[in-house]
Amino acid sequence: IICAPVFSASGSFFVTGGYDHRLVVWEFPSCKPLLEVDTGGQIWGLSISPDEKSMVFRNIKRIRLAPGEMRSEYAVLVLDVKTGKGTLKLENLTSRTIGAVFSPDSKKLFLSHEDGTIEVLDLQTGKVLDSWSAGRSAYGLVFSPDGSTLATATWDLEIHLWDMTGPVPKHLRTLKGGVEQINHMAFSKDSKLIVAGYGGRMRGDAGGSRSEHGCVIVWETATGKRFVPPNYTPPKFIPLDD
Repeated sequence: IICAPVFSASGSFFVTGGYDHRLVVWEFPSCKPLLEVDTGGQIWGLSISPDEKSMVFRNIKRIRLAPGEMRSEYAVLVLDVKTGKGTLKLENLTSRTIGAVFSPDSKKLFLSHEDGTIEVLDLQTGKVLDSWSAGRSAYGLVFSPDGSTLATATWDLEIHLWDMTGPVPKHLRTLKGGVEQINHMAFSKDSKLIVAGYGGRMRGDAGGSRSEHGCVIVWETATGKRFVPPNYTPPKFIPLDD
């Protein structure tokens, strides 16, 4: 199962990772494999630094203690894109790390934790430079293309926007609207809009049936208002063949 595909900023390569512990760097558009690394654990939340020199992901190892008894070990790994060698490894974290992204200048690493803490680390030393609370269980992180804004998602179904231009992060506004978990966030190329995809399984009737629900919401980052294109009509979806 591939659960962490991501393109480089230049589009010259992409990286994949998943349940089979394999991280692969692929040249594009030839799709020729350039590098393959056995990480020893499941790969989640893969991200490439803007300077395309490093990649970071959450590594989850499942260790069998006894028949029917398993333990999960969580770590954050930073690898060199060209060599696959580890440059930073974070283990024994006080709270499980859910998200990891690089700063726009590729010098820092931003981590979101299950307890709602956001940490900023020096990419070379792993030293914590700053930290703050972003709400209940901050699990999503994404920077705007211009680097001025950081968006964090929480299990409260909220998106928080942070001004990153000053010496310390400043909370700008909270975006609400979805009724299911936030699965993904992305900024527009000009950083003026942010889109979020919501979705999850909702419990049905007493018979135990379940159905999947999802929605997409777009906001203006400067105002927090929902963006609706002029003369908008909902698209017609064509189901894919099984």
